Amino acid sequence: MSSQESVTMAETAGFHAVCEKADGFDDLRKPEITVLREEDAELAQAEFLSDLQLGLNSKSKYLSSLYFYDDLGSQLFSRITELDEYYPTNCEVDILQSSSNEIVHDLVDGAIKEGKQINLIELGAGDGRKTCVLLEALLANDVKFKFFPVDISREAVEMLMHRVYRRFGDRVRVHGVVADNLQGLSWIRENFTSGSNVALFLGSSIGNFPTEAAQSFLAGVQKSLNSGDKLFIGFDLLKDPEIMRRAYSDQLGVTAQFNYNLLRRINNEFNANFDLGSFYHVANFNVALGGMESWLISSKDQTVDIPGCGTFQFNSFEGIHTEYSFKYSDKSISELAAGSGFKETKLYRDRKNWYADAVWTA
Repeated sequence: MSSQESVTMAETAGFHAVCEKADGFDDLRKPEITVLREEDAELAQAEFLSDLQLGLNSKSKYLSSLYFYDDLGSQLFSRITELDEYYPTNCEVDILQSSSNEIVHDLVDGAIKEGKQINLIELGAGDGRKTCVLLEALLANDVKFKFFPVDISREAVEMLMHRVYRRFGDRVRVHGVVADNLQGLSWIRENFTSGSNVALFLGSSIGNFPTEAAQSFLAGVQKSLNSGDKLFIGFDLLKDPEIMRRAYSDQLGVTAQFNYNLLRRINNEFNANFDLGSFYHVANFNVALGGMESWLISSKDQTVDIPGCGTFQFNSFEGIHTEYSFKYSDKSISELAAGSGFKETKLYRDRKNWYADAVWTA
Protein backbone atom coordinates (compact mmCIF):
# COMPACT_ATOMS: atom_id res chain seq x y z
CA MET A 1 0.00 0.00 0.00
CA SER A 2 1.39 3.42 -0.96
CA SER A 3 1.98 6.18 1.57
CA GLN A 4 -0.59 8.35 -0.23
CA GLU A 5 -3.43 5.94 0.52
CA SER A 6 -5.32 6.54 3.73
CA VAL A 7 -5.76 3.96 6.47
CA THR A 8 -8.33 4.35 9.20
CA MET A 9 -8.60 2.38 12.42
CA ALA A 10 -11.93 1.35 13.91
CA GLU A 11 -12.28 -0.71 17.03
CA THR A 12 -15.06 -3.27 16.74
CA ALA A 13 -16.07 -6.12 19.06
CA GLY A 14 -12.80 -6.14 20.94
CA PHE A 15 -10.44 -6.10 17.95
CA HIS A 16 -9.08 -3.52 15.52
CA ALA A 17 -10.45 -3.42 11.98
CA VAL A 18 -7.98 -1.91 9.52
CA CYS A 19 -9.88 -0.44 6.57
CA GLU A 20 -7.92 0.38 3.42
CA LYS A 21 -7.98 0.08 -0.34
CA ALA A 22 -6.98 -3.09 -2.16
CA ASP A 23 -3.84 -2.78 -4.28
CA GLY A 24 -3.40 -3.65 -7.93
CA PHE A 25 -6.62 -2.30 -9.46
CA ASP A 26 -6.47 0.00 -12.50
CA ASP A 27 -9.50 2.02 -11.50
CA LEU A 28 -8.75 4.84 -9.06
CA ARG A 29 -11.80 3.83 -7.05
CA LYS A 30 -10.20 0.75 -5.55
CA PRO A 31 -12.42 -1.77 -3.75
CA GLU A 32 -12.24 -1.71 0.02
CA ILE A 33 -10.59 -4.38 2.10
CA THR A 34 -10.90 -4.73 5.87
CA VAL A 35 -8.30 -6.66 7.84
CA LEU A 36 -9.62 -8.05 11.10
CA ARG A 37 -7.08 -10.83 11.58
CA GLU A 38 -4.41 -11.63 9.04
CA GLU A 39 -2.40 -14.82 8.96
CA ASP A 40 0.79 -14.54 11.03
CA ALA A 41 3.42 -16.45 9.04
CA GLU A 42 5.67 -17.09 12.04
CA LEU A 43 2.80 -18.27 14.23
CA ALA A 44 1.44 -20.42 11.40
CA GLN A 45 4.81 -22.18 11.06
CA ALA A 46 4.96 -22.82 14.80
CA GLU A 47 1.45 -24.27 14.75
CA PHE A 48 2.33 -26.43 11.72
CA LEU A 49 5.36 -27.83 13.55
CA SER A 50 3.30 -28.47 16.70
CA ASP A 51 0.60 -30.27 14.68
CA LEU A 52 3.27 -32.38 12.97
CA GLN A 53 4.66 -33.47 16.30
CA LEU A 54 1.21 -34.33 17.63
CA GLY A 55 0.06 -36.19 14.52
CA LEU A 56 3.22 -38.21 13.85
CA ASN A 57 3.59 -39.20 17.50
CA SER A 58 0.02 -40.48 17.58
CA LYS A 59 -0.59 -44.23 17.76
CA SER A 60 -2.29 -43.95 14.38
CA LYS A 61 -0.26 -41.34 12.49
CA TYR A 62 -2.05 -38.45 10.80
CA LEU A 63 -1.41 -35.08 9.17
CA SER A 64 -4.01 -32.32 9.02
CA SER A 65 -5.52 -31.55 5.62
CA LEU A 66 -5.21 -27.86 6.58
CA TYR A 67 -1.61 -28.03 5.39
CA PHE A 68 -2.30 -29.19 1.83
CA TYR A 69 -2.48 -25.62 0.58
CA ASP A 70 0.91 -24.07 0.02
CA ASP A 71 1.38 -22.47 -3.43
CA LEU A 72 1.99 -25.79 -5.20
CA GLY A 73 -0.83 -27.48 -3.28
CA SER A 74 -3.26 -24.77 -4.38
CA GLN A 75 -2.13 -25.16 -8.01
CA LEU A 76 -2.58 -28.93 -7.81
CA PHE A 77 -6.04 -28.59 -6.32
CA SER A 78 -6.99 -26.22 -9.13
CA ARG A 79 -5.90 -28.93 -11.60
CA ILE A 80 -7.91 -31.54 -9.66
CA THR A 81 -11.11 -29.52 -10.11
CA GLU A 82 -10.60 -29.75 -13.90
CA LEU A 83 -10.25 -33.55 -13.95
CA ASP A 84 -13.01 -35.68 -15.48
CA GLU A 85 -13.00 -37.90 -12.40
CA TYR A 86 -13.35 -35.03 -9.93
CA TYR A 87 -17.07 -34.38 -10.27
CA PRO A 88 -17.95 -31.99 -7.34
CA THR A 89 -16.94 -28.75 -9.09
CA ASN A 90 -18.73 -29.51 -12.35
CA CYS A 91 -21.80 -30.77 -10.50
CA GLU A 92 -22.06 -27.57 -8.48
CA VAL A 93 -21.54 -25.42 -11.59
CA ASP A 94 -24.31 -27.45 -13.24
CA ILE A 95 -26.67 -26.62 -10.35
CA LEU A 96 -25.79 -22.92 -10.42
CA GLN A 97 -26.11 -22.60 -14.19
CA SER A 98 -29.34 -24.58 -14.55
CA SER A 99 -31.14 -23.18 -11.50
CA SER A 100 -29.59 -19.73 -11.02
CA ASN A 101 -32.84 -17.77 -11.24
CA GLU A 102 -34.65 -20.07 -8.80
CA ILE A 103 -31.71 -19.96 -6.40
CA VAL A 104 -31.64 -16.15 -6.49
CA HIS A 105 -35.39 -16.14 -5.82
CA ASP A 106 -34.96 -18.40 -2.77
CA LEU A 107 -32.03 -16.42 -1.41
CA VAL A 108 -33.21 -12.83 -1.77
CA ASP A 109 -36.97 -12.56 -2.36
CA GLY A 110 -37.90 -12.06 1.29
CA ALA A 111 -35.29 -9.37 1.76
CA ILE A 112 -36.29 -7.52 -1.40
CA LYS A 113 -39.95 -7.49 -0.31
CA GLU A 114 -38.76 -5.82 2.91
CA GLY A 115 -36.84 -3.24 0.88
CA LYS A 116 -33.42 -4.48 2.00
CA GLN A 117 -30.26 -4.71 -0.04
CA ILE A 118 -28.21 -7.92 0.08
CA ASN A 119 -24.87 -8.53 1.77
CA LEU A 120 -23.55 -11.54 -0.21
CA ILE A 121 -20.85 -13.11 1.98
CA GLU A 122 -18.58 -15.87 0.68
CA LEU A 123 -16.99 -17.86 3.50
CA GLY A 124 -13.57 -19.00 2.29
CA ALA A 125 -12.51 -17.18 -0.87
CA GLY A 126 -12.69 -19.63 -3.78
CA ASP A 127 -11.38 -19.31 -7.33
CA GLY A 128 -14.45 -17.33 -8.42
CA ARG A 129 -15.73 -19.77 -11.06
CA LYS A 130 -18.91 -20.70 -9.19
CA THR A 131 -19.28 -17.36 -7.42
CA CYS A 132 -19.33 -15.48 -10.72
CA VAL A 133 -22.24 -17.60 -11.98
CA LEU A 134 -24.25 -16.51 -8.95
CA LEU A 135 -23.15 -12.87 -9.26
CA GLU A 136 -24.25 -12.87 -12.91
CA ALA A 137 -27.67 -14.20 -11.90
CA LEU A 138 -28.08 -11.54 -9.21
CA LEU A 139 -27.26 -8.82 -11.75
CA ALA A 140 -29.62 -10.32 -14.33
CA ASN A 141 -32.41 -10.20 -11.75
CA ASP A 142 -31.63 -6.55 -10.86
CA VAL A 143 -30.81 -7.42 -7.24
CA LYS A 144 -29.05 -4.66 -5.30
CA PHE A 145 -26.18 -6.28 -3.45
CA LYS A 146 -22.63 -5.92 -2.17
CA PHE A 147 -20.19 -8.82 -2.30
CA PHE A 148 -18.01 -9.66 0.72
CA PRO A 149 -15.34 -12.37 0.19
CA VAL A 150 -14.05 -13.56 3.59
CA ASP A 151 -10.83 -15.50 4.16
CA ILE A 152 -7.98 -15.60 6.68
CA SER A 153 -5.57 -15.24 3.73
CA ARG A 154 -5.34 -11.69 2.39
CA GLU A 155 -3.88 -13.05 -0.84
CA ALA A 156 -6.90 -15.32 -1.37
CA VAL A 157 -9.31 -12.42 -0.76
CA GLU A 158 -7.48 -10.09 -3.14
CA MET A 159 -7.19 -12.74 -5.86
CA LEU A 160 -10.96 -13.29 -5.78
CA MET A 161 -11.58 -9.53 -5.73
CA HIS A 162 -9.39 -9.16 -8.83
CA ARG A 163 -11.25 -11.92 -10.68
CA VAL A 164 -14.61 -10.39 -9.88
CA TYR A 165 -13.37 -6.92 -10.87
CA ARG A 166 -11.95 -8.15 -14.18
CA ARG A 167 -15.25 -9.79 -15.07
CA PHE A 168 -17.77 -7.28 -13.74
CA GLY A 169 -15.92 -3.99 -13.23
CA ASP A 170 -18.08 -1.45 -11.37
CA ARG A 171 -21.24 -3.52 -11.80
CA VAL A 172 -20.41 -5.44 -8.62
CA ARG A 173 -19.52 -3.60 -5.42
CA VAL A 174 -16.91 -5.60 -3.49
CA HIS A 175 -15.59 -5.29 0.06
CA GLY A 176 -12.97 -7.88 1.04
CA VAL A 177 -12.71 -9.05 4.66
CA VAL A 178 -9.52 -10.71 5.92
CA ALA A 179 -10.61 -12.73 8.95
CA ASP A 180 -11.65 -16.21 9.97
CA ASN A 181 -15.15 -17.10 8.76
CA LEU A 182 -17.19 -16.49 11.91
CA GLN A 183 -15.32 -13.34 12.85
CA GLY A 184 -15.81 -11.89 9.37
CA LEU A 185 -19.48 -12.85 9.28
CA SER A 186 -20.17 -11.22 12.66
CA TRP A 187 -18.31 -8.05 11.63
CA ILE A 188 -20.36 -7.68 8.44
CA ARG A 189 -23.63 -8.24 10.30
CA GLU A 190 -22.71 -5.60 12.89
CA ASN A 191 -21.36 -2.99 10.46
CA PHE A 192 -23.74 -3.32 7.48
CA THR A 193 -27.00 -3.45 9.39
CA SER A 194 -29.26 -2.15 6.60
CA GLY A 195 -28.66 -5.25 4.49
CA SER A 196 -30.03 -8.77 4.62
CA ASN A 197 -27.22 -11.35 4.80
CA VAL A 198 -26.76 -14.27 2.41
CA ALA A 199 -23.78 -16.46 3.32
CA LEU A 200 -22.18 -18.83 0.79
CA PHE A 201 -20.28 -21.96 1.81
CA LEU A 202 -19.66 -23.63 -1.53
CA GLY A 203 -17.55 -26.50 -2.80
CA SER A 204 -18.63 -29.19 -0.29
CA SER A 205 -16.14 -27.67 2.17
CA ILE A 206 -18.37 -28.88 5.00
CA GLY A 207 -17.33 -32.43 4.06
CA ASN A 208 -13.90 -31.85 5.60
CA PHE A 209 -15.53 -31.57 9.04
CA PRO A 210 -16.51 -34.64 11.09
CA THR A 211 -20.23 -34.55 12.01
CA GLU A 212 -19.89 -32.95 15.44
CA ALA A 213 -17.40 -30.35 14.19
CA ALA A 214 -19.63 -29.58 11.18
CA GLN A 215 -22.61 -29.01 13.45
CA SER A 216 -20.56 -26.84 15.81
CA PHE A 217 -19.22 -24.70 12.95
CA LEU A 218 -22.64 -24.25 11.35
CA ALA A 219 -24.21 -23.41 14.71
CA GLY A 220 -21.60 -20.65 14.90
CA VAL A 221 -22.61 -19.45 11.43
CA GLN A 222 -26.28 -19.44 12.48
CA LYS A 223 -25.50 -17.35 15.57
CA SER A 224 -23.50 -14.92 13.42
CA LEU A 225 -26.51 -14.24 11.21
CA ASN A 226 -29.77 -12.42 11.85
CA SER A 227 -33.10 -14.23 11.96
CA GLY A 228 -34.31 -14.72 8.39
CA ASP A 229 -30.83 -14.52 6.84
CA LYS A 230 -29.86 -17.28 4.39
CA LEU A 231 -27.06 -19.81 4.04
CA PHE A 232 -26.31 -21.42 0.66
CA ILE A 233 -24.20 -24.52 1.28
CA GLY A 234 -22.82 -27.35 -0.87
CA PHE A 235 -22.91 -31.10 -0.08
CA ASP A 236 -21.29 -34.01 -1.88
CA LEU A 237 -23.87 -36.81 -1.86
CA LEU A 238 -23.37 -40.51 -1.18
CA LYS A 239 -23.11 -42.47 -4.42
CA ASP A 240 -21.35 -45.43 -6.06
CA PRO A 241 -18.14 -45.83 -3.99
CA GLU A 242 -16.09 -46.39 -7.14
CA ILE A 243 -17.16 -43.00 -8.54
CA MET A 244 -16.07 -41.39 -5.27
CA ARG A 245 -12.79 -43.33 -5.16
CA ARG A 246 -11.79 -42.20 -8.65
CA ALA A 247 -12.36 -38.58 -7.64
CA TYR A 248 -9.65 -38.98 -4.99
CA SER A 249 -7.35 -41.28 -6.98
CA ASP A 250 -7.47 -40.23 -10.64
CA GLN A 251 -5.75 -41.97 -13.54
CA LEU A 252 -3.31 -39.12 -14.19
CA GLY A 253 -2.17 -39.15 -10.56
CA VAL A 254 -2.91 -35.48 -9.84
CA THR A 255 -4.73 -36.32 -6.59
CA ALA A 256 -1.77 -38.50 -5.61
CA GLN A 257 0.63 -35.59 -6.20
CA PHE A 258 -1.66 -33.37 -4.13
CA ASN A 259 -1.31 -35.87 -1.26
CA TYR A 260 2.46 -36.29 -1.72
CA ASN A 261 2.86 -32.52 -1.73
CA LEU A 262 2.09 -32.52 1.98
CA LEU A 263 5.35 -34.43 2.55
CA ARG A 264 7.17 -32.24 0.02
CA ARG A 265 6.02 -29.16 1.91
CA ILE A 266 7.34 -30.56 5.22
CA ASN A 267 10.68 -31.28 3.55
CA ASN A 268 10.88 -27.77 2.09
CA GLU A 269 9.79 -25.82 5.16
CA PHE A 270 11.45 -27.84 7.92
CA ASN A 271 14.39 -29.50 6.12
CA ALA A 272 12.84 -32.95 6.73
CA ASN A 273 13.88 -36.01 4.73
CA PHE A 274 10.65 -37.72 3.66
CA ASP A 275 11.30 -39.94 0.63
CA LEU A 276 8.14 -39.37 -1.41
CA GLY A 277 8.91 -42.40 -3.58
CA SER A 278 8.64 -44.74 -0.59
CA PHE A 279 4.99 -43.94 0.15
CA TYR A 280 1.84 -45.16 -1.60
CA HIS A 281 -1.13 -42.85 -2.15
CA VAL A 282 -4.36 -44.65 -1.21
CA ALA A 283 -7.95 -43.35 -1.22
CA ASN A 284 -10.87 -45.46 -0.05
CA PHE A 285 -14.48 -45.17 1.07
CA ASN A 286 -14.99 -45.75 4.80
CA VAL A 287 -18.45 -47.35 5.02
CA ALA A 288 -18.76 -46.94 8.79
CA LEU A 289 -17.98 -43.22 8.68
CA GLY A 290 -19.73 -42.45 5.39
CA GLY A 291 -16.82 -40.64 3.80
CA MET A 292 -13.69 -40.84 1.69
CA GLU A 293 -10.29 -41.14 3.34
CA SER A 294 -6.85 -40.38 1.91
CA TRP A 295 -3.69 -42.08 3.17
CA LEU A 296 0.04 -42.12 2.55
CA ILE A 297 1.32 -45.63 3.28
CA SER A 298 4.98 -46.42 3.87
CA SER A 299 6.30 -49.04 1.43
CA LYS A 300 9.13 -50.08 3.78
CA ASP A 301 10.57 -49.72 7.27
CA GLN A 302 12.07 -46.24 7.39
CA THR A 303 13.08 -43.35 9.61
CA VAL A 304 12.20 -39.71 8.99
CA ASP A 305 13.91 -36.74 10.66
CA ILE A 306 12.13 -33.40 11.03
CA PRO A 307 14.55 -30.94 12.66
CA GLY A 308 12.95 -29.19 15.61
CA CYS A 309 10.16 -31.75 15.69
CA GLY A 310 11.62 -35.21 16.13
CA THR A 311 12.63 -38.52 14.56
CA PHE A 312 9.80 -40.79 13.47
CA GLN A 313 9.83 -44.52 12.75
CA PHE A 314 7.59 -45.96 10.03
CA ASN A 315 6.94 -49.67 9.71
CA SER A 316 6.36 -51.22 6.32
CA PHE A 317 2.72 -50.56 5.31
CA GLU A 318 2.13 -48.19 8.19
CA GLY A 319 -0.15 -45.35 7.12
CA ILE A 320 -0.40 -41.59 7.61
CA HIS A 321 -4.00 -40.43 7.44
CA THR A 322 -4.20 -37.12 5.52
CA GLU A 323 -7.85 -36.31 4.79
CA TYR A 324 -11.50 -37.06 5.43
CA SER A 325 -14.19 -36.02 2.98
CA PHE A 326 -17.60 -36.89 4.40
CA LYS A 327 -20.56 -37.51 2.09
CA TYR A 328 -24.20 -36.78 2.78
CA SER A 329 -27.71 -38.16 2.30
CA ASP A 330 -30.99 -36.22 2.37
CA LYS A 331 -31.50 -37.39 5.94
CA SER A 332 -28.06 -36.35 7.19
CA ILE A 333 -28.39 -32.92 5.51
CA SER A 334 -31.74 -32.35 7.26
CA GLU A 335 -30.31 -33.51 10.59
CA LEU A 336 -27.34 -31.17 10.21
CA ALA A 337 -29.61 -28.21 9.45
CA ALA A 338 -31.82 -28.88 12.46
CA GLY A 339 -28.90 -29.59 14.78
CA SER A 340 -27.21 -26.28 13.93
CA GLY A 341 -30.33 -24.13 14.27
CA PHE A 342 -31.28 -23.63 10.61
CA LYS A 343 -34.56 -24.22 8.83
CA GLU A 344 -34.05 -26.24 5.65
CA THR A 345 -35.67 -24.21 2.85
CA LYS A 346 -34.78 -26.02 -0.37
CA LEU A 347 -32.37 -28.57 -1.84
CA TYR A 348 -31.04 -28.27 -5.40
CA ARG A 349 -29.46 -31.27 -7.15
CA ASP A 350 -27.34 -31.68 -10.25
CA ARG A 351 -28.65 -33.80 -13.11
CA LYS A 352 -26.70 -36.89 -12.00
CA ASN A 353 -27.96 -36.61 -8.41
CA TRP A 354 -24.34 -36.66 -7.20
CA TYR A 355 -24.27 -33.26 -5.51
CA ALA A 356 -26.63 -30.86 -3.75
CA ASP A 357 -26.75 -27.19 -2.79
CA ALA A 358 -29.05 -26.33 0.09
CA VAL A 359 -30.79 -23.08 0.96
CA TRP A 360 -31.15 -22.75 4.74
CA THR A 361 -32.78 -19.99 6.77
CA ALA A 362 -31.40 -18.77 10.10
